[in-house]
Order: sequence, then C-alpha cells, then structure tokens
Amino acid sequence: QATCLDEVNGYTCVCQEGFTGTHCETDIDECLSQACFKQSTCTDVINGYYCTCMDGYTGVHCDIDIDECQSLPCLHNSTCEDRINGYYCNCSLGYMGVICQEG
Repeated sequence: QATCLDEVNGYTCVCQEGFTGTHCETDIDECLSQACFKQSTCTDVINGYYCTCMDGYTGVHCDIDIDECQSLPCLHNSTCEDRINGYYCNCSLGYMGVICQEG
C-alpha cells in the first residue's frame, strides 16, 4: 500500500518497503543482490527473500557447510574427513569399509 502525496499539477507515490515504480507497482526482486550462496535457489517474496540450500549446506544464506563428521560416523579410532554433503573415513590400520567397520 502506497502513500499518495498531492502536489501542484500532479502527485507522487511514496512506496512501502519492497516496492518501487511511479505507482509502486513493481515488487523489488531482492534475489538480484545474489544473497544466497553455494548454488542455492533464491525465492523472492514481498520485501525479502529466502534461500533453498543445495545438499550439504545450511544457514539463512546457505553459506555454512554441514559437518557430516560431527556425528562421529567412523569406527575404530579412524579419522573423519568432512566433504560437501558427505564424509570420508581414513581407517586405522587393520580396518576397512565405508565407516571402517570391517577388520
């Protein structure tokens, strides 16, 4: 909803946030600022936007890499290497398998 200001021989519209144009008819596309990171999808809404993150990322702007090693998936004192949307276990000597479960 815009506010109309009467002027001599005309008028001016004062737009609410998120709109522009002579008659405030244009919704400003906040996604044009490229606020979303890591190949995420930006969806414009009135006076804002939201990001839909690709797998492996989180956060308002999808700029946080999810650490899949936090759950300690690797067994037998193996080390975990975080990767995008996954992890890799460096197995301790004598163990093998995706999570070093075979020994």
